[in-house]
Amino acid sequence: EELPSIRVKGKSEPVAIFALQGTQQVRSGQLSVPLYALPMIGRQDELETAIEKMMLALQGQGQLLGLVGEAGIGKSRLVAEILRLATVQNFALYGGECESYGLNSSYLAWQPIWRAIFGIDSGWSLARQTRTLHTQLAEINPIFVARAPILGAVLNLAIPDNELTQSLDPKLRKTLLEELLLDCLRSKARQRPLLILLEACQWLDPLSYELLETIVPAIVDLPVLLVCVSRLQEGETRLRSQRAHTQSHYTEIPISALTQRESAQFID
Repeated sequence: EELPSIRVKGKSEPVAIFALQGTQQVRSGQLSVPLYALPMIGRQDELETAIEKMMLALQGQGQLLGLVGEAGIGKSRLVAEILRLATVQNFALYGGECESYGLNSSYLAWQPIWRAIFGIDSGWSLARQTRTLHTQLAEINPIFVARAPILGAVLNLAIPDNELTQSLDPKLRKTLLEELLLDCLRSKARQRPLLILLEACQWLDPLSYELLETIVPAIVDLPVLLVCVSRLQEGETRLRSQRAHTQSHYTEIPISALTQRESAQFID
């Protein structure tokens, strides 16, 4: 709520102040398409490549797109166009973003994605979030409900261990987590094609990176388009994913500066 401006020591002009009304979840794993007043300039070859791979994913041949380029080069504008076209093709859109401060936060990039896939709102009570998760798991496979606690890390939910999960060592727990997520991904993809967007992948935390490496080969026969956007760090020339580079369904799209003609068109 905007309040009347006040005088503050050391400031010659009045300072605007506001009263906090409440909290709001700014980010959600369920993506909406950004709206731009101006059309996209250039990037037609890159967009045609993305469309080609999108159509393959729609046919059940999962694809991984790696969009790489320097900061401010226009990656987000191309992503917005890809999302717009995916919406026309009835893809369900999910996304998460890595953060520079999140390198030590487990599964930070994937948390909003999986919460959205399971239909969980972080504003709900823990009991309601857990009930929703159980319902979603039961619809996929009733035996998955007992494994719900191992999803706690990737959903940022404090789900108490049960008799099945309390004795799991960390290595086995991680393996079962990845297997469960893949089973759920396959189930959701059978219902509707999926587009999963991971932004700022140069800051992927280790566990998010390992989950990406697990999911990449698993989508090859699924209607899934996985889009990884990465800002090139010093000395890098491609997406930082060892497994991606060996996959036949991986396509890297480097984003470079606009041509002189495109720049003039943009200015006009």
